Amino acid sequence: MADAEADRTTSAETERAEHDLTVAQEAFDEVSLTLTFKALPRPVLDGLIKRFPPTEAQAEDGDAWNPETFPAALIAASHIERDDAGKAVEGMTEDDAQDLLDSWPVAESNALFAAAWQAQQIVRTSTVELGKD
Repeated sequence: MADAEADRTTSAETERAEHDLTVAQEAFDEVSLTLTFKALPRPVLDGLIKRFPPTEAQAEDGDAWNPETFPAALIAASHIERDDAGKAVEGMTEDDAQDLLDSWPVAESNALFAAAWQAQQIVRTSTVELGKD
């Protein structure tokens, strides 16, 4: 029996669509910003939270930190920047982070903070059952 996939030809329309997709992906990649975040040591994270306490009104609303100032500080503190050789270099400042938060649409600003916060929630312990000897 002949392999149906081996005999299949690609239509000109499919080839155009694949080309258009490649061009669109390259254009997207040129204007995209890739950010990497690290988990901070507990004392550093606790210090950031203490540095940006909520106002009385924010605390009454249940906030553990000031939602207007803490996100930029967390983003800057946990952001990792690397040079072309992969060496860690000075990264984003709090002002840089605040500029991103202020200039991006709300959903993207929220996603930026969520990415930095999620890095703080990574569990590094194993859940593998080791058994008993």
